[in-house]
Amino acid sequence: MNPIVNYFNEHFAITISLYCILLIAVVVITTLLSKLCVILKEKAHLSDGVVAGLLLGVITSLPELVTCIASVFVHKTGSLGFGDIIGSNIFDIFVLAICLLVCVWLFRKSKANQVNTMTLVFTGVGTVFVLLAMVATEFIPALVWHGFNFFSIFILLSYGASIFFMTRGAKVKTNGKEGMTEVRQAKHSKLFKLNLGWVICLIAIVALVLIACAVFLTFTSESLIFNHWSSVFGTEEKASFGGALLLGVVTSLPEIVCCINLCIHKEYNMIIDTIVGSTSFNLLILTLANIAFACLTDQQGVMYDWNEYNLTQVIVCLVMVVVMVAYLVTNSNKVKTKLNEKQSLAINISTLSITIVAYIVFLVLGFVK
Repeated sequence: MNPIVNYFNEHFAITISLYCILLIAVVVITTLLSKLCVILKEKAHLSDGVVAGLLLGVITSLPELVTCIASVFVHKTGSLGFGDIIGSNIFDIFVLAICLLVCVWLFRKSKANQVNTMTLVFTGVGTVFVLLAMVATEFIPALVWHGFNFFSIFILLSYGASIFFMTRGAKVKTNGKEGMTEVRQAKHSKLFKLNLGWVICLIAIVALVLIACAVFLTFTSESLIFNHWSSVFGTEEKASFGGALLLGVVTSLPEIVCCINLCIHKEYNMIIDTIVGSTSFNLLILTLANIAFACLTDQQGVMYDWNEYNLTQVIVCLVMVVVMVAYLVTNSNKVKTKLNEKQSLAINISTLSITIVAYIVFLVLGFVK
């Protein structure tokens, strides 16, 4: 047992206190990060897709990267990391649906671009490969070699396709005055007076602090899941649900804070770019964790265990991705021009509500089973 985790196992009050402090720290740090990225976007003349989809999407997913890799080396299991990644994707899409549903009237004149749609499509393709990796683990052992699942290669390729479409976002123009409120506010902040080099350095420092928070979130969450709340999450199978519920939600805090900040300033495309970029990068993390697990042990297939909790998580995630793709297609230039305002609003509310209901069903199933 890791000595740090062992210490947390013996001191519940300290564990839960540190857990709460880290939550607050992540919120504060990510608020600063979103401001810095807006300043970077203005100073470097970058597009929403590059800043939100690639930069914010990757940085806000660093906690998932650290916790997933750490769970492999600390607890010698892939279940916690698997639950964290898929749970984060489920929660990210849920948060996106909430933001868009709350602001559905404000965003009624905005149009989703093809970059967001295609990136999310390949995120769905990657999720399908995760499901196939689970099938291979259980039924096709020839596709698992010393703990490495060959479907991880296809997950990697799906992320590469996502990168291709996100970089194409540099050619996509924003809609009218969208996002100008936040740019004007950024110009009045003291941070905007810094030169581009210092802004990049601050973003790098914020990323490192997020990694540090993620490390201790892993230790505290592992202690809570396997020790203090072992009656709920103590089994190996339920560790996946515990990872989805505790780690998945907590490590998604950066995305939540970014979405709230961008939502306030009506940054329609940046909200979607951030979540889509994060969910896409999370699937790459699974591949990296699988490689780490293969280097650590010869046990086969633990990263993609075929069990009812993992299966439930992946199916719910896939359903939510498909529904959200339907939402983006409905709000595309080609489709939206064919619909009147009432039809478009009704479809938006329906698709977003289905996404929210899917997340609630996922929570209920996790606790009931």
